[in-house]
Amino acid sequence: MHPNRIGYVQVYDRSDHKWTDMTEWAFLGYQERKKALLGKDYEPPIYLD
Repeated sequence: MHPNRIGYVQVYDRSDHKWTDMTEWAFLGYQERKKALLGKDYEPPIYLD
């Protein structure tokens, strides 16, 4: 959940060490593509409230 933007989430990218704002749909689509690409090596995201 984003503190100021409705419908957005804040996502931390461990490879770039920074936060990114994206819509929930964009985040879910990104995770689905990542899961398809990595297969067994895919690690699901950690959700924080």
